[in-house]
Amino acid sequence: MEKIKNFFDDALSNLHLLVFIVVLSYFVLRLCFFAASVAPGIPPDEITHIELSLLYSQHDGLRLPDSAQTYHLGPVSRFPWLYHWLMGKLFSLNLFLLSPVLFFRAINILISLTAIIFSYKFFRLMTTDKWISLLSVTVLTNIPMYSFLSAFVSYDNLANLFSVVSFYYLFNYLKNRQTKHLVIVIICSLLGSLTKHSYLPLLLIFTGIVMVDAWSQNRDFSPLKNFSLSTWTPVKAVTALLICFLVGLNLNLYAVNFLKYKKAIPSCTQALTHEQCSEGKNFRVYDELWTQAKKIPKTEFLKPYDYFSHWKMILEGGIFGILGHKLMYKTSTELLPYNILILLSLLFMIRRFRPQEHFLNYSVMSCGLYAFVLFYFVNYQTYLVTAYPPAGLQGRYLFAVITPLVFLFCYFLLNHPHRILRFILFFGVIIVFFWGDCFYFLKHADSSWYSPLTLFNVPVN
Repeated sequence: MEKIKNFFDDALSNLHLLVFIVVLSYFVLRLCFFAASVAPGIPPDEITHIELSLLYSQHDGLRLPDSAQTYHLGPVSRFPWLYHWLMGKLFSLNLFLLSPVLFFRAINILISLTAIIFSYKFFRLMTTDKWISLLSVTVLTNIPMYSFLSAFVSYDNLANLFSVVSFYYLFNYLKNRQTKHLVIVIICSLLGSLTKHSYLPLLLIFTGIVMVDAWSQNRDFSPLKNFSLSTWTPVKAVTALLICFLVGLNLNLYAVNFLKYKKAIPSCTQALTHEQCSEGKNFRVYDELWTQAKKIPKTEFLKPYDYFSHWKMILEGGIFGILGHKLMYKTSTELLPYNILILLSLLFMIRRFRPQEHFLNYSVMSCGLYAFVLFYFVNYQTYLVTAYPPAGLQGRYLFAVITPLVFLFCYFLLNHPHRILRFILFFGVIIVFFWGDCFYFLKHADSSWYSPLTLFNVPVN
């Protein structure tokens, strides 16, 4: 009997691995389809990212200076630069002379694939229930905007990778107390903030989690105790120098911006002249919104609780639909299955909340704090200066915490003893997310979404 039990345990384990490989392969095939067929002007800001990457491929330094070539892109010298610098340097490895669009998209597919693998490792770390892990990775790879964006040239993909790697090693550190895991979190977080400034709240959140956990577990907070001078090795010395170097790069960007412009990223007219900024189409649009907003009495602006309904609706549309330079929003009826599943997960979470489950608490705290910062300190403040509720609202801005968010959603849906209910919910979620992603896109995308891409290297306009 013991041999039979071991046989079925091994078979079940292999089945989980096989299903994961199938899910991953399906994800990669969809990304290849998107990358080879969707027109470059449709994914959000892709042309801008390609242009900056090509400029960095011709630049020897770390940061691109402001010049007549870049004025229409804003004050690029004061923006996070790591993604475009990396794409530019990798472009020199384009040995097959692929067109810039296809080459950069291929690199982003590899980045996104790595992020999914680390997401699955995070799911397995958070639960021993393999079905929850499989459902989580299935949901994540079938979120329409997430899978669509993963195939294209966007700094979001690299920022999302640094985010999920940081989450994975942070929770590994909290579980095993190995200093090397915390060091990886520090390095990835510093790289993430050089990729996109919206990563900065995660730095504070990660720091807060480590401090809260040390306090709640009555442990001395001394994560660098193993780095005593007497035990240093060349690897530790290089790691310390790398962290100091990355801290210096971050200070050179953000500390200078705060001291000179009083904000993490300056507005265009703070760093450039109005005439130089006016070369950019986006600036002209927002400049008109700013001008009109100044004429509106402050009493007529929405309060935060009124603005929240707009925020939720637009973010929901930009996550379960596609929001780029073309839109593919789902109707309220088509979004109903998603909302029902989310509501069920929230109800199960309230019913089964356990204060002693620290990892779940930290996941909820991470997602909740990041969403609040995005809502109030970013999106609501943008609304106050534009008087236009959709201004700056993108569902992809939540993707920095999408991995723990998806895990919480799936965990509370399936973490109960009723096997029949688990079975119904498991396949119900798969049907909803499978239908709502690629199949929905193929049904609703007309010919204007597609463009035959040039295979080999040609200039990008």
